[in-house]
Amino acid sequence: KNMEGFSALHWLALRSMDEDQDVEEVVRCLIRSGASVEQNTEEGKIPLEMAVKPGSLFPKHLLYLLAPSYQALDGGKSLLNCSFFEDLALMSSHSGKAAQDFADRIATLPAASAKHKVIKDAQNENAVDCMASLLQMAP
Repeated sequence: KNMEGFSALHWLALRSMDEDQDVEEVVRCLIRSGASVEQNTEEGKIPLEMAVKPGSLFPKHLLYLLAPSYQALDGGKSLLNCSFFEDLALMSSHSGKAAQDFADRIATLPAASAKHKVIKDAQNENAVDCMASLLQMAP
């Protein structure tokens, strides 16, 4: 983490790499090594928020890798501030294809854990706002 609060995942989310396969491998390696997709910069931004910013070179079809809710479901990690609907709304606002890919990936995870997480997220206070935002963006 540097003085601005940027971790290696934040830098990767902005700058990316030449090959998408390398990006995926590096993200997975950083996470396995303890990097957090929930770590905030000094401005309060997580890596996913950096990756969807205009000018980010991060491959949009790999955004799901930086989604805290995906990491919580895929890796079985207990992450504090992850919400499937917030992650989906954030991706949808920048790339409909990335959001669809994310939802498809969530659907391929073990049914019980994914279904339980989505139901739990739907019961959170801000879920209605996120769902309404998603419906507004729908074609």
